[in-house]
Amino acid sequence: KIKTEFEKIGVKVLCDEVTLINNDLYLVGRLDYGQTGGNAAERKSIPELLENIDKSKTVVVLDHHPADTAACEQNGVDLQLSGHTHAGQLFPFNLFTGIFNEVSYGQVTRGDYCIIVSSGYGTWGFPIRSGSHSEMINVRLTN
Repeated sequence: KIKTEFEKIGVKVLCDEVTLINNDLYLVGRLDYGQTGGNAAERKSIPELLENIDKSKTVVVLDHHPADTAACEQNGVDLQLSGHTHAGQLFPFNLFTGIFNEVSYGQVTRGDYCIIVSSGYGTWGFPIRSGSHSEMINVRLTN
């Protein structure tokens, strides 16, 4: 439903798709695990998504879940932007999100690969937060 509403106003939603912007930057949108019922096999792999691109250009992956970080790092992704974890949202869940996600919040850089996981501005389930803060992040890419 949300995808349909976005498309009505001209927003292109990338679900396991890659688009080249200004012949300079590849934007890779991943199909959300939530749309697959948690079945990773329904999503294209990172190598599959990146097989026909020019990796000398900047590659940015948008993935709701902070998943496939090793594949992104190994396949020339420059930046991955994710969320999903809400940085735990409710105490004591904020103590456990790191167990289920390699990067559950913040910025991690390894070589030329960087991932930023935001806690987001919304909530999931309960409309409260007691273990994290709401946020919107501003990422500026420069040459």
